[in-house]
Amino acid sequence: LVFKFKKTLPQTLSTQGRNMIILVVLQGLMGWFMVKSGLTLDPQVSHFRLAAHLGLALVLLQYCFWSLLSLSHPSTRTAPHPLLKQAKSFSILLGIQIIYGAFVAGLKAGYGFNTWPKMGDVWLPDSAWIFRPITDNFFSNPVMLQFMHRSMGIILFLAVIILFIKGKLSLLSIRQAKALNIVFITTVSQVIIGIATLIFVVPIPLALLHQSLAMVLLSGATYLIFVLKRNI
Repeated sequence: LVFKFKKTLPQTLSTQGRNMIILVVLQGLMGWFMVKSGLTLDPQVSHFRLAAHLGLALVLLQYCFWSLLSLSHPSTRTAPHPLLKQAKSFSILLGIQIIYGAFVAGLKAGYGFNTWPKMGDVWLPDSAWIFRPITDNFFSNPVMLQFMHRSMGIILFLAVIILFIKGKLSLLSIRQAKALNIVFITTVSQVIIGIATLIFVVPIPLALLHQSLAMVLLSGATYLIFVLKRNI
C-alpha cells in the first residue's frame, strides 16, 4: 500500500500490486473466520477453514513469486516447452495433496495408525467408511484422510519420477533442468520426511519441516512451470 500510494510501483506491477492487496485482505478475513470456528468449549478450528486459510496463503505466495519471476524474466513470444502440460498436472496433484495435508493437520489424523506402508495390519481399515453418505469420509473421516494423504504421496512420487524421466529425455535449458532437479529432489525428500513424521507420531519439529518443505516444493513447481511456459 505504501509503495502504491507513493507511486513507486512500476506500471508493470500496478495490477499485480492491487491483486496482492486483495489477497492479503482476503487472507486476513479467512484467518479471522478460521479462528472464530474454534471459539467454543472445544477450542479446535474447522479443518475446512484451516485448509482454506492455508490455500489462500499459498496462492498469495505463488502469486508474489510469479510476479517476481516475471520482472526478472520478461515475457517472450517463443512456444512453451512440451513438458509444460505434465508440469501443470503435477502441480494440480500437489495442490490437492497439500489441502489433504491441511485436513490431516486440522483433525489430528496423523496420530492414528503410525505404521508404514500399511495402516496397522491392513492397507485400509474398515473405520475409513463409517460416515454416511460415503463421500463424507473423504473430507471428514480422520482415518480416510490419512489414507488419502498417504496414497496421494505415492501418486506424487510416481508422477515426479515420470516427469523427471520425460524431462531428461527431452531438450531442456539450464534453467529448466535445474528447476526439474529441484522439484524431483524436494518431492523425494518430502515423501521421506512425511513417512518419518508419521512413524515417529508427528513430532512438532518434523511436522513443521514437512509443512515448510511443502511450500518449497510448490514454489519449485511454480518455477518449473514458469521456465517451461516462457521456454527459457
